[in-house]
Amino acid sequence: MGELHPENLIPAKKGEIRNPKGRPKGSYSLTAILRKALQREIDFKDPITQEKVKKTLGDVVMMQLISAAVKGDISAIREIADRIEGKTAQTKINVVQGDQVINNMNISKEQGEELDAFILERIGRAQPAEFSDMEPGLPED
Repeated sequence: MGELHPENLIPAKKGEIRNPKGRPKGSYSLTAILRKALQREIDFKDPITQEKVKKTLGDVVMMQLISAAVKGDISAIREIADRIEGKTAQTKINVVQGDQVINNMNISKEQGEELDAFILERIGRAQPAEFSDMEPGLPED
């Protein structure tokens, strides 16, 4: 990590230029270019009704993603789930034996909770009080 520069913490004065070689005025960010491209309308054959309709490229891309997910494409399914539910938080754990780190891995929050329960079961500790009255197994719909 570089040196700290306290002068960077002071707000810029009116008319002061802090990054004179920054992005030129009038240029577009990659995000702006992509948004504009995805808003472009094209003729598209609706896969359900078989009619020719006008759709934006963004709509067509989303339809293709959904189509891939329906066909079983795991990466498409994961992308849709991440967009709808949010990405699963990752936790990094180290398995230590004595003074040595045996393993260093990333696990999801759910996997971490399962690991905690397994460890608690193995060392014979009771579950936390708020879970003690719950029946084991999955809830029925």
